Amino acid sequence: MNREEDLLQQIMRVASIGRDFFVEMRTRVKDAEIAAAFEYISDVKNRFLLDLTPWVPGGRSVANHHVSPAASAERIYVDLKRSFDGSAPQLSAGLLDIGEQQLMRLVERAFESAKSPVLRNLLKAHYPALVVCREAMTRLSARKVA
Repeated sequence: MNREEDLLQQIMRVASIGRDFFVEMRTRVKDAEIAAAFEYISDVKNRFLLDLTPWVPGGRSVANHHVSPAASAERIYVDLKRSFDGSAPQLSAGLLDIGEQQLMRLVERAFESAKSPVLRNLLKAHYPALVVCREAMTRLSARKVA
């Protein structure tokens, strides 16, 4: 597997587990504004996954057992599913922000190494929405301090 394929598979893993987390946890969130943010984030990730799937060999992410940014983000989301408190989601915001950072870094690396202009345009088109997702977690984290 080449570097581009590896990056795309990692992106698929992080986006997929992130989407699944936000879909599942949205039902636990008590605050309507935060629930709406979780819904937005899950929709962004879903659209991104749908557009990216044709570019990933085999059409889906293949589990790798090496330590990678995807594996680290996956561990964060799995651990948070067990400890997430819907009445105080801001307590998880710092870790959620790390997951969003990992996804953005992977997308940036894939953009830099992509040979296809069509793939570069796809990544570039989705990047602003991913930034909004990360900013939502940053704002949620700020609630913890307030």
